[in-house]
Amino acid sequence: MPWLLLSCAGLAVGPVLAFAGMGTWRLFVVVGLAPLLEEIVFRAGVQAELTPLMRSGHAANLVTSTLFGLAHGLVAGPAHGMAVLLPSLLLGECWRRRPRLGPCVALHGAMNAAWLLGLDAMWAGGLAPLTPSFATG
Repeated sequence: MPWLLLSCAGLAVGPVLAFAGMGTWRLFVVVGLAPLLEEIVFRAGVQAELTPLMRSGHAANLVTSTLFGLAHGLVAGPAHGMAVLLPSLLLGECWRRRPRLGPCVALHGAMNAAWLLGLDAMWAGGLAPLTPSFATG
């Protein structure tokens, strides 16, 4: 039952992002709330459940990261789904080595912050963003 509740909480991230807009709220959602909810669902939920079933932390990480990429691809498009695959594998390795949410959430938030800074730099240079309009503010 807790797994179902956590999954529902994770599904709430999409609509929250749709209303995030810009400024401090956007930063809070992208760097704080989304990493927390996603790591609860994908690491403490999916990856933690798959690891004993698959008898391999690496295989569980690969499956979890694929699902993470698919979820992001459904919300933000295929390019975004592919772009999050490698970072998700890194987050999964962090979880595999020491299954604690804190380090995973902190690393995820740091990666999202770097992503925001990188997108701002790309937009300043005139490149088109790889993100949906609701996340651009």
